[in-house]
Amino acid sequence: MSQLAFSKYIPASWSVPTDVGTDPLPELTISPCLRALLSRRGFKDELEVKNFFKSKEPRDPVNDFPDLKVALERIQIACKDKEKIAICGDYDADGMTSTSLLLNSLGALGCEPIPLIPNRLDDGYGLSERMVREVASKDIKLIITVDNGVSAIEAILLARELSIEIILSDHHTIPNSLPPVLALIHPSTTPKDSPYRSLAGVGLAFIITLSLYKFVNSKVSTNSYRDLFCIGTIADMAPLIGANRYYLKKGLASINKSQCIGLRSLVEISGLDKNSIRASDIGFKLAPRINAVGRLGEPSLIIDLLTAKSEKTAYNLARECDKLNRLRRNLCEGIEAEVLALIEADREEIPSFILIAQNHWHQGVIGIVASRIMERFDRPTAILTANSKGIFQGSARAPEGFSLPDALDTCSTDLIKYGGHPAAAGFSVSPSKLASLHKGLINFSDKHYKREMNPSRSITPEVLIRLKDIDWPLWKEIEDLEPFGIGNPQPLFWASNCTVVKKKLFSSRHLSLTLKQDNHIKTAIEFNSSRTTVIADNVDIAFKINLNNWQGRSSFQLEIVDLRPHLTTSIIARGDRLYKCCLKEKNIISIINKNGEEARAKVSNHGDIGNIEYNKQGSYIRSLFIDASIALGVRL
Repeated sequence: MSQLAFSKYIPASWSVPTDVGTDPLPELTISPCLRALLSRRGFKDELEVKNFFKSKEPRDPVNDFPDLKVALERIQIACKDKEKIAICGDYDADGMTSTSLLLNSLGALGCEPIPLIPNRLDDGYGLSERMVREVASKDIKLIITVDNGVSAIEAILLARELSIEIILSDHHTIPNSLPPVLALIHPSTTPKDSPYRSLAGVGLAFIITLSLYKFVNSKVSTNSYRDLFCIGTIADMAPLIGANRYYLKKGLASINKSQCIGLRSLVEISGLDKNSIRASDIGFKLAPRINAVGRLGEPSLIIDLLTAKSEKTAYNLARECDKLNRLRRNLCEGIEAEVLALIEADREEIPSFILIAQNHWHQGVIGIVASRIMERFDRPTAILTANSKGIFQGSARAPEGFSLPDALDTCSTDLIKYGGHPAAAGFSVSPSKLASLHKGLINFSDKHYKREMNPSRSITPEVLIRLKDIDWPLWKEIEDLEPFGIGNPQPLFWASNCTVVKKKLFSSRHLSLTLKQDNHIKTAIEFNSSRTTVIADNVDIAFKINLNNWQGRSSFQLEIVDLRPHLTTSIIARGDRLYKCCLKEKNIISIINKNGEEARAKVSNHGDIGNIEYNKQGSYIRSLFIDASIALGVRL
């Protein structure tokens, strides 16, 4: 195998999934592996599963958002009087789809919405004092923020001085004190059981639009606005639960008939099958092209695209997005290679919080690189670059269970400005404070991030499956689980003892394996593989199931998340205790402790544990055999 782009391959540690018994959720008429998966995801009975699949319409948002009615009344007046309204968005996909959504929906009601998008390099993030003064110079008396605003304290105070009202819609963490605005539309102001708690910026813009159209009794269709909701929600990685899941399911079902000319052009230029657009297509094809514009170019290009009235104009703008996306990809690969080289050059243990700064990196793409490094090393990561004034600006990303706002709060004396939400944040810091900041972030991470910190990636396959069981009925059940994203990830399966029939590297960086198990053959792909070790003849593989559509034919393709030499022996950790487990002939599991004492038990083909041969009995010993049967690929 030829050398790949990043030579340092970091193996993953596999964790044993929780036991759900040998026949979980038996009342469901779906495959055993999907029943096990749903049980591990917390579904307790048939009713919960049916409600999830059905995804009922969320309740009236006016009852959940305390300030929503005030906002609707003010916007109604603006539309009636044909006022100008400044829509202040952001330069990422969430912010630009939010802005475009309100431009289209408010314009259809008679007012004159004006886009106000900061330039990433000149203005920084969100509503600024300069932008407020620009609004005042145009005699605009109402600003609606989308996907920003809660951290714009100075700008809000200036707007009050200039008698400009603000409807603030944002989903980022609210600071301890926020100057009064006309209305605050924020998920955290809703009840704790609200279906709207997980909305991104575009979700709030969509809810404002739906509620406003109902409030004024408009007959205009909101379908094209729902299409933009889908793009922004997936692009911002909002949890796909509650209202997000409901509107996304409806939106994806009809997005192929979108009335948004710009979106149709973007679908065409991305090479997608317009008749079958999935959440993953948005995440990997459409959203990057939108984000690339805000990261590298002028955000107004996307606003023009998503509000375009001409097919020709929309197509030309979509081509510009595609060009910027290719440039963005090249920049990301170059910076990522530098970051990995810096990490490899440091022979010390990788810290629990990675922070790397260089003067020359492009500010617009460091967030993407931070996300990749975070995923690769399974720890919070910040990548920084310097602006024209010599101040370092950073983008941070964190795994689930870590709160970036809390971490940055503890280091606030070292920071000039910061904001964000638990998984993603931005900040600025002077060069003299870099070392102190990094030390503070490491201290916070060491204390508050409970997951074991080591250079390995950690994965927990959700359910065991045989290759022969990957068929069209199973695929239909997987489709019913969609859309996939944060809060509802694509299922992570694993298969044990697969024979590698064929292996090859294509396009210099993608690994293709032909696997055989029980005389059933499947193709597996590892994209952007950094695997340079010799691949064993027999492997255990963790993977996601996708379809490969080629020349009118569809076939199953396993997307490799990790693979390892097939294990006939496994090590189970219980606190500081380690146990060696192996599967012997005639389905006998053997467990040996550190003192060399051995326990044996027979396990059935379904994973039931028989009589245990050991001088001590009890639930602890039986639970060890259950974990061993799962780890060795005998039990679901």
